[in-house]
Amino acid sequence: MRLKSEKKLATYLLTQKENGYSIFRVSNRSKFAFLMLVTFCGYIFWRYLQTQAVEFLFLSGVFTGAMLQNFLLLKRLKDQWDFNEKIIDWDRVENIARSNDGS
Repeated sequence: MRLKSEKKLATYLLTQKENGYSIFRVSNRSKFAFLMLVTFCGYIFWRYLQTQAVEFLFLSGVFTGAMLQNFLLLKRLKDQWDFNEKIIDWDRVENIARSNDGS
């Protein structure tokens, strides 16, 4: 018996195969909006902790480190996609995606 999540994952893999690995397909507008949001939140937080610069720098470093770690993980996944595409049995993935009764 197949899980419903297997069917969803198989469908997702087929979509990724057709479109390529699209995790970095974000418009420049979205990147700019995210950067502005981070800058604004940092400024508000800095004004709130104006007398405690050490805490601000510590929390800024934690946030920057978390964002860098996420970015590097996504970059590694993108770099591995070509290899994954070669070794995946696409006929089996299509069978799982088309299964109606979940078995």
